[in-house]
Amino acid sequence: FVVGYFGPQSPTPKDQMLKVGNFEWILEFNDIEQCISNELHKIASRTPKVLVIGCGTSQLSEKLIESFNFEVVVSIDNDGDCIEHMKRHTQSLTTKQSAKLLWYCYDIVEDYGNSQAPELAKDGYFDLIIDKGTFDAILVEGSVASMLVDAYRMLCDGGIYMIFSINNPTLLDPLLSIP
Repeated sequence: FVVGYFGPQSPTPKDQMLKVGNFEWILEFNDIEQCISNELHKIASRTPKVLVIGCGTSQLSEKLIESFNFEVVVSIDNDGDCIEHMKRHTQSLTTKQSAKLLWYCYDIVEDYGNSQAPELAKDGYFDLIIDKGTFDAILVEGSVASMLVDAYRMLCDGGIYMIFSINNPTLLDPLLSIP
């Protein structure tokens, strides 16, 4: 696990996010791009399969394609409205870019979602999982263990799970320690 601590920010309500088009929780892509880049050497021997957990209306997924030219980025959120919004939003991208972006309504806490998403059913499928604020939201709900179990199930051996959080590492480290 790789954890980035970035301090608190006040979130914008969902209805306002949808009005403005896109919303970035915690940080903009350029704030985390170098951190992601620094970890990619660990999985450089293969073409990484990437999962973005709790994508919301963030542009993170498309920025990952632009900056790192990943073959495919799978993005999930438990909110179908956000997924539909992002599907519409990314239709304006080039065909090559939009074909690399897959959007699924999937609840990682309940391990429930789109049956048309075979990638999510495969154990050890993803080389890189990125979470930018979802861990924080689910930690408040009290069901973070379920999310971590499902994320770990989907992560391949030697894969990287990056969490960008507003929580202090002294809180996160014990929660993320895997025996």
